[in-house]
Amino acid sequence: MQTTTSKNKLVTYVTTMRLSEKGQLVLPKEFRDEQGLASGSPISILRVGNSLMLLPEMSKFNALCDSIENTLTAGGVTAEEVLKTLPETREEVFAELYPKLSKKKRK
Repeated sequence: MQTTTSKNKLVTYVTTMRLSEKGQLVLPKEFRDEQGLASGSPISILRVGNSLMLLPEMSKFNALCDSIENTLTAGGVTAEEVLKTLPETREEVFAELYPKLSKKKRK
């Protein structure tokens, strides 16, 4: 996995944001420019365990989500089974990206 610059990293800290009184977030201008987002651009929000992922909405992305769901359902995989794998997967990704900080030994 390549992690030479922050733009190539799988996980990069962007910023800390605060909710407005109306529950709104303001995305940093640098991120909006990088993603080609303008006022009114749709953003998809995914809940992954107790985390939220914000993604620029795209019809292909929605089709991909449907395809993944259909494949998992057809294979008899439940949401609980997928969510159960998240802690281990997060730990593996963290160990790969940050080996000096990781508790898990790399193979």
